[in-house]
Amino acid sequence: MSDRPSDDFKKDAGKPRMELIDPTAAEDLARVLTMGAAKYTANGWRDGIDREDGDERIMGALLRHAMAILRGEIFDEESGLPHAAHIQCNAMFLTWFARERSRREENAAHAGLTERGLDKPFPPEAMAMMGRAVANTFPATPEELAAGPDEGC
Repeated sequence: MSDRPSDDFKKDAGKPRMELIDPTAAEDLARVLTMGAAKYTANGWRDGIDREDGDERIMGALLRHAMAILRGEIFDEESGLPHAAHIQCNAMFLTWFARERSRREENAAHAGLTERGLDKPFPPEAMAMMGRAVANTFPATPEELAAGPDEGC
């Protein structure tokens, strides 16, 4: 019997090798996100996907940090963190925007919504009207549920 571990030990071929991520870079990214959560809101950056200028603004921030590095600056004056960590953060936002848009498009296409023009959010008035219709259709109390449907339904 060999002391060498078997290839059957762990079936992880094709999976991302998370151990290759530099822990310090990951911590700096988390520090940038923590600072942003305190300055704005936690995960508020996700709302940028629905802004017409969301990608442009994120790309602008990324480029400002890149230009600072090209000028020889290592650390961001406001945060005290490396400009590269801010670039990493903005790149994460752009990556999430791209994947989320793709997911939304796939879901809309799968549900047949796109070709029917229903892949956009419903206006608030329509949502309120649907809510009233649902409330008037289904029993609202346990007694009404126990009574069963009305005759002639």
